[in-house]
Amino acid sequence: MIIDKIILHNFGVYKDRHVIDLTPPSQDKPITLIGALNGGGKTTLLDAFQLALYGKLAACSNKKTTQAYHDYLRQCINKSVSPSDGAAVEIIFQQTIDGEKHDFHVKRSWYAAGISINENVQVQVDGELDKVISDGWYEYVEEFLPAKLSHLFFFDGEKIESLADLDNASQLLEKAIHSLLGIDTVSQLSKDLTILERKKRVEQKSEYDKFLINEVLATIQEYEKKHIVLDLKRKKFESEIKNLNETKKKFEENFRKIGGERLAERKSIEKRRHDIEQELAITNERAREIAAGSAPLLLVQDLLKNLVKQAAKEENAQKAHILNGILNERDMSIVQLLEGNSAPDKIMEKLNAFLEEDKEKRQKISEIEPYLHLSHETNQKINNLFKYELKNTKKFVQETIYAIELLSKELDDLDRELASVPDKDTVAEVINQLNENKATIKEVEREYESTLEALKSLSYNKEQLENRLEKLLRKKADYEGEQLDLERVITYSQKTRNTLETFRIKLVERHVDHIAQIILESFEQLSRKKGLITSIKISSKTFTLKLYGSDGKELPPDRLSAGERQLLATSMLWGLAKKSGRPLPTVIDTPLGRLDSTHRAHLLERYFPYASHQVLLLSTDEEITKPYLSKIKDYIGHSYLLEHNDENKSTHVKQGYFWS
Repeated sequence: MIIDKIILHNFGVYKDRHVIDLTPPSQDKPITLIGALNGGGKTTLLDAFQLALYGKLAACSNKKTTQAYHDYLRQCINKSVSPSDGAAVEIIFQQTIDGEKHDFHVKRSWYAAGISINENVQVQVDGELDKVISDGWYEYVEEFLPAKLSHLFFFDGEKIESLADLDNASQLLEKAIHSLLGIDTVSQLSKDLTILERKKRVEQKSEYDKFLINEVLATIQEYEKKHIVLDLKRKKFESEIKNLNETKKKFEENFRKIGGERLAERKSIEKRRHDIEQELAITNERAREIAAGSAPLLLVQDLLKNLVKQAAKEENAQKAHILNGILNERDMSIVQLLEGNSAPDKIMEKLNAFLEEDKEKRQKISEIEPYLHLSHETNQKINNLFKYELKNTKKFVQETIYAIELLSKELDDLDRELASVPDKDTVAEVINQLNENKATIKEVEREYESTLEALKSLSYNKEQLENRLEKLLRKKADYEGEQLDLERVITYSQKTRNTLETFRIKLVERHVDHIAQIILESFEQLSRKKGLITSIKISSKTFTLKLYGSDGKELPPDRLSAGERQLLATSMLWGLAKKSGRPLPTVIDTPLGRLDSTHRAHLLERYFPYASHQVLLLSTDEEITKPYLSKIKDYIGHSYLLEHNDENKSTHVKQGYFWS
């Protein structure tokens, strides 16, 4: 199938008639890129494809679950025109049937006539109006693109984000696999057989039995109606709880942003600050004590050094003066002794020269002019002060200064921490909002649980009635052997239902592993982490998805990043579309969601050009940006820009994209 054109007339934000050509110019250019800002008409365009093909069966984005189809059609008429003028969506496409290509032109139009809506569907085949296909279009379109499979080919980024939650994915897989394998037809046949059995059994009963049976059937139908109402109520509460939890996340994020979580830390920070302040005061006092001692002398160490030297010189001079008198007498005694013993003249000359030289040296030392006049004890104290005490004092001063700096820095850090902690008044409103939100969630969850209990009770009562009905139906059959033909129908119907159930189970088991393998291959083509997931298993009963890593162990979904889970969701849609074996176009609204740059690039390069032979991308300027546009420009056959005029509240289609 190739979509050649989509035509919108007074549909949603598209006032008047708009024709968009979509036929790929070649196989190498399968992509049609359609850009629009939010509110510009992208989703409306996606809805137009669904509505044109499926009418009341269309899964349109803005159609409420409980909304009547005609009310929805009235809502889709452009607000600037009269409802009586109506609206229309048309789709022109090529479809190959039995090896021959045929051109289809489907036009769905409607207009308001008072409180009612008149709808008309016309289908032209190869340029000729085909009345039979027009009247039976719902049945005809199901042959090549069943409505239940449309979500595999027409989807938006929100759908991908929803499927990123694997709990939601199991529902998609069950629905898609049933549709792909025709199991929904088998299930419907089984239900029809059950109804047939009941009807045949009613025909076998006496009038009283028929009365009881009809009474039970009426009660069962009443329970089914109540079940529908309660189920709608359940879904409503689920939606409310989801919205309230999202609001709760916003409040919690706001609470974190304003530092609310740190409010509880204020007392501990203030105590720590008080302790540091006390320690700093003690350290400062210790520094003052040091300053009152010998520490100031560190400033005049050079003077002290000179003082020590001078004191040593004066002490040596004093000693030399005393020693000179003693040595002079000794020298004279030596000379006299040698002369008395007739020492040689040569020796006496050398001795006299030596003694004279030594005397002159000692005389120079003793001639130093003293000005300090320090005692020996004072001189010792000065030496000890200079050599030992000041070194220890210097080390103590350095350690004390370093401690003061560290404590002062820690005090500044604590002051900054205290400054970042908001006061109670600042966060009071957010706390109140959060508490009110939590209380509302609790109340809604209570009502939700109550609804679940009611549903459970209703289901139990209905099951009891169905059991009673079965007993009533069998009771008469046990006692009467008449109408054997009817009994044979019932027997074969039961056997057929059992066979159908066995067939359904075997059919799913036969194909589910292949589907898992296709999904895995699609994920490997998209993912940047090779070997992250090496195996995927799908339960044939619950359709839950299990992932396995390279070590062969099960990989919890929360081990995947948000982007990787979205790639996995895209792989599911892609894999199921491949499995369908239907050569159909793929239409994607808001394709890149919340993916990071790497994952976006992988989708652009590895998915969009190969998703199908024809791919329609509906994007904002923040998704497929100018750099990303360059990655797929070689695959783009057409590009359009949806421009919304706020004055006339209408969207117009023009050629090109945001930057072209």
